[in-house]
Amino acid sequence: MKKTNLWTTLALMPLLAACAPTAPAPAPATSEPAESATTPADEASPSGSSGSLSMKEGCEKFNALDEKLAALQPTDKKGLLDLWGEFDQASDAVPYDLQGLYKSMSIVVLGYQGKAAGQGGGPSKQDKDLVSEHFLRASGLCTPEGVTLTLKVL
Repeated sequence: MKKTNLWTTLALMPLLAACAPTAPAPAPATSEPAESATTPADEASPSGSSGSLSMKEGCEKFNALDEKLAALQPTDKKGLLDLWGEFDQASDAVPYDLQGLYKSMSIVVLGYQGKAAGQGGGPSKQDKDLVSEHFLRASGLCTPEGVTLTLKVL
């Protein structure tokens, strides 16, 4: 029987829940005349950006983090844990359509960190497949922005 580290399991639970796409809740109906809820930033971003980075910046940020992951030694526990934190934090700053890619990649990085710490065999095939799925979807969003996504380590 395979042992699972309790802390790793607890850390993964909110990440897995965050990977599931959810639709924003509709605004409550009011009897008062409503002002336009659309801002120029919303009109410029058809994906309904929820973060502080533009689509192009989010794509470029992913490539930069992917480069960092490729440069890390597989035994660098601290470096992998730090990179997991960067992916996780960046997921809140990128547009909604890129958040699944960042969240799923943070799960994969956490799997590599667990392997480096001797607490598992690395990310599962399901986790890698989830990243691939989000990567393909995000590639279609990044290419029109002039950014070709990279995925060097999987």
